Amino acid sequence: MARVPRDVVARLYAGPLAEFVARRNKAVAAARRAGDAATARAIAALRKPTRAAWMVNLLALRRPERVAELTALSAALRTAQRRLHGGQLRELSARRRAVISALVAEAQALARATDPALAARSLPLAEVEATLTAALADEEVAAQVRSGRLVRAVAYSGFGEVPRPRLRLIVGGAADEPAADAPTRRRSARKAADVRDRGRRAQSQE
Repeated sequence: MARVPRDVVARLYAGPLAEFVARRNKAVAAARRAGDAATARAIAALRKPTRAAWMVNLLALRRPERVAELTALSAALRTAQRRLHGGQLRELSARRRAVISALVAEAQALARATDPALAARSLPLAEVEATLTAALADEEVAAQVRSGRLVRAVAYSGFGEVPRPRLRLIVGGAADEPAADAPTRRRSARKAADVRDRGRRAQSQE
């Protein structure tokens, strides 16, 4: 599939959220008039982001240097974690909280400046914070954030690379809980079997 030009991505994902569909239709029509059917199809396939994802996209597209700071911090945290540098980890964790807090505030300001109609509305700041935290922990999420084309917020439980971050999409302001992993299911099955066995032994002794 053809790649969507960066300027088109910026117009769609960093413009007012309420205008996304109209702007996308306009970009599709422009590509078709230019005889570029492949690009027109690629643009038509772009999905409208949730409000939280849109706010993260605003950061990526309008404040890329701040997102780059988040990426650098993520690399430093992973290095300190692998080397088990406790003091450095504590320092970086404090910095992480400060950086994310500042980014959330900036995303809020960008959202209200881009769409003044949002000034009186409650913004999903917790989802923005969760997504930025996930970007710190997972390189794939970080890449999605940097692209400026995120369509859903993401949440992450814990921090670390191994075995792999437990990520879940946040849809409509609620998170879909991840399914239990295989070891957890096996432990639950063994416990249930033990309970059944004790019950049978107790009945046989009555």
